[in-house]
Amino acid sequence: MGKIQAIALNNRMIYAGASFFHVNEQSAENPINETDIPIQLSGSLNTFMDKERMVSPIVDYIHTIVLSNESIIASNATTIKVSDSGGTEIIVTGTGFNGNIRAYWFKIFLNGIPDYHQLQVNFINTTTFSVMSPICQHGQSYQLMIQKTETQENVQSHTLLHGIDDTAP
Repeated sequence: MGKIQAIALNNRMIYAGASFFHVNEQSAENPINETDIPIQLSGSLNTFMDKERMVSPIVDYIHTIVLSNESIIASNATTIKVSDSGGTEIIVTGTGFNGNIRAYWFKIFLNGIPDYHQLQVNFINTTTFSVMSPICQHGQSYQLMIQKTETQENVQSHTLLHGIDDTAP
């Protein structure tokens, strides 16, 4: 796999440096505006290269994760509660969901091998799909990972899903 040299996003070219991305923005009002932006890269997103051009990004951004029964937007929250008995509908919106998408439910461990389940993806439209949470443990944190099967690219949500005991005795 090659090194990312540049990413084109809308009217911006972002060039990778040693510890920064160099942004070259062009617009009618400002022909060239360049700046260096410090970054910290994560290893959770795998990108495939075609010479100097990035191809087939899986998900440009996961914009929001919403629990349909509570209408909580995950981008504004650090944790979302899901039922320990399973069946909580989780709605994911974003871009780059074209092609075959898989969703995985990961149990968050402090140490050790992660435990995961593949979830059934139900597309609502080209930017939105839903999954149902499986049976989970009260007090345990979980995370969603989205995978594009054609390229094996992965992206993880930054929002934690927290199991709660709401099952009647």
